[in-house]
Amino acid sequence: MSHALPDGSRLEFGVATASYQIEGAPEADGKGPSIWDTLTLVPGAIDDGSDGTVACASYPDPGPDIDLVTGLGVHWYRFSVSWPRIVPDGGVEVNKRGFDYYERLVDGLLERGVTPMATLYHWDLPQALEDRGGWQARETPERFADYAMAVHDRLGDRVRLWATMNEPWCSAYLGYASGRHAPGKQVGPGAHRAAHHLLLGHGLAAARMHEAGADGVGVVLNLTPVLPETDGASSAADGVDALRNRVWLGPLVGGEYDAGTLRVAPVLADGHFLPFRQDVHRAFNGDPRGVKALKVDGFGRHPQRLQRRFGIVHHRRRAADKRLIVLAEVDQGFRQRLQLFPVDAAKEQIAVQPLLAEDRDQLQPLRVFVLQVRQRLAEHHALAAAVAVN
Repeated sequence: MSHALPDGSRLEFGVATASYQIEGAPEADGKGPSIWDTLTLVPGAIDDGSDGTVACASYPDPGPDIDLVTGLGVHWYRFSVSWPRIVPDGGVEVNKRGFDYYERLVDGLLERGVTPMATLYHWDLPQALEDRGGWQARETPERFADYAMAVHDRLGDRVRLWATMNEPWCSAYLGYASGRHAPGKQVGPGAHRAAHHLLLGHGLAAARMHEAGADGVGVVLNLTPVLPETDGASSAADGVDALRNRVWLGPLVGGEYDAGTLRVAPVLADGHFLPFRQDVHRAFNGDPRGVKALKVDGFGRHPQRLQRRFGIVHHRRRAADKRLIVLAEVDQGFRQRLQLFPVDAAKEQIAVQPLLAEDRDQLQPLRVFVLQVRQRLAEHHALAAAVAVN
């Protein structure tokens, strides 16, 4: 399935999954527990009490999934590798039986004319590593680079496009600040440490994979535009933008955090962290094929350039109405209340009518979009409270 673009190139479609969401079989063939296996055992942690014990039962036979993918007519399939299935204890010993499953998956896709893309980390950290500090600890990015190389050594002759991590913002801030995602912790500034170590893990893994001959190595970011409605909201909006977007783009593009990010995450400027910051810079700039410093005024300015030169795979949700913006108000310290308003925000309420179209059929999709944004803003509110520095 592909479509022509105005420049004559082709847009090819693909689909994506995550290991915990589809595989099931959490104890099969030597797999170790992940942080999601652990969190789902906590009473009340999951609203409906569900877990990934069965999921889509994609393990051990990927054949039915391959049939579904090819039946859609797409050319790409992005799957994620389960870290605890490959390295059950998070150390260095590799589980061959876990690798065999991904061999079958990759070979089956290629036989059917589908190009595989592998994500190395989609949130399922080995519980053994979390017990030793998880992404708050320096050991975890080092072990991640070892694991990434083990996977590349096994699949790199057939998989040419890699994502080191999927949406690390969720791992850092939903996992260690709001506690809504595994490992379900609320450690305040410790979430910034987790973000830093996720970046370091990406940098170390990407550098080693490049040295081993991999060219297409990137990271999947869930970036979100954050705009102040009034001048008085500029500082708060800048802080939200820093924690949602620039905490990732700063190191990825320039090898460091900007002043606005350090304002809301001062732990990243502590003397204890300086060696880590230097490690990030070296990881991205030490390899001539790696990331080079480039001044970019916001991720929306040069998305194709960023993706091509720096291996950044980004998501950007486009609103049905571009005039829907975020109003951020400063409460106490860095605690925000965030609400979604239309430009004429005098009534201070959520607008559900489409402002750029009169078709009634577009009302429900926009209503769904607004509700989704309200949920995201609630997450930001919980996050801001969790990481506030008083």
